Amino acid sequence: MSVNDAPTAIPTQDAPMSVSIWFDMQPDAVNESTVPLWARELAQAHVDNDVHLLAHPDSVYAKMGLVCEIAKESLWPDDAWSARLTAALKLAKQKNMKQLVLLLPHRCAPVLWGQWSLLYLERCGGYLDNLTGLFQGIETWEHALHRPDSNRWLMVDRVMTYGTGLTKHDFVQQMRAFNPMARWVHEGFLDKGVLLQPINAYHTNVPIARIPLKNEDLRAWGTNKVVYFATLSEMNQAKVFDLLDRWREKYSQKMVRLWAVVRIKDVSVPLSVTSIHHLWASHMATNFPVHDFPENRFWILGEGLDAAQLQAEFEQCVA
Repeated sequence: MSVNDAPTAIPTQDAPMSVSIWFDMQPDAVNESTVPLWARELAQAHVDNDVHLLAHPDSVYAKMGLVCEIAKESLWPDDAWSARLTAALKLAKQKNMKQLVLLLPHRCAPVLWGQWSLLYLERCGGYLDNLTGLFQGIETWEHALHRPDSNRWLMVDRVMTYGTGLTKHDFVQQMRAFNPMARWVHEGFLDKGVLLQPINAYHTNVPIARIPLKNEDLRAWGTNKVVYFATLSEMNQAKVFDLLDRWREKYSQKMVRLWAVVRIKDVSVPLSVTSIHHLWASHMATNFPVHDFPENRFWILGEGLDAAQLQAEFEQCVA
């Protein structure tokens, strides 16, 4: 069973609770004549005490006037947000809810919130499960891609598309252009179980569950934004860690997200590596024997990446 197939569990009072952070990805999203399905589903989950909704007043969801707890804190995470999230998570656990969903407006930066959550959310009683981006079909995909802030799409783990301007065909054809690593949902969830299913996007073993990218995924953004490569050699552990340190110093601004599985010589389990800009983590995936992973695999999302150079630098670490 992959990390993404883990069953949904009701947290105990002491266990950290799953937190999903939703971002409005457009500055000009508008209220539609009818409430979108995803918003109705979130509101019902809140009423049913399955999910606790915490929404900034400038978020698209809050502007619809639907049920939630309104949080008037700033647009960036700080001590006030820590206090608010601590109280909200405590309340959610007392009601045996399964997840807290935080809805934020376009002016909030997914990179900043993602890094802060990984560093501090556990102190509030939660853990980051995923970052979700909301895209309304009021503009073409091409226009959205060429916004100055289009790289924020590389940060999200799930994209929710909605609006009368979108068709299923548009969605399927263009989804890779935003983020080939993200999950995609159109209009709403199939049922409550899908809504509540954990993504575990920041689980330490996430690279183990990734599948290789196809050529069309790489062409969507261009190889300078999406890099995927695989090699068969066993690698020298000291050289690999030295390389990762150098990449962190040299490429942290360019590399928005990185996932990797590396075969280390004379080690029976693979090395799992994840990063968000300057935040890097690695560990030996003790539950997964190396014979299940005959390849070294790297998935990198970013800006101005040289795929050939990155692969060549990695191949210099061969044992």
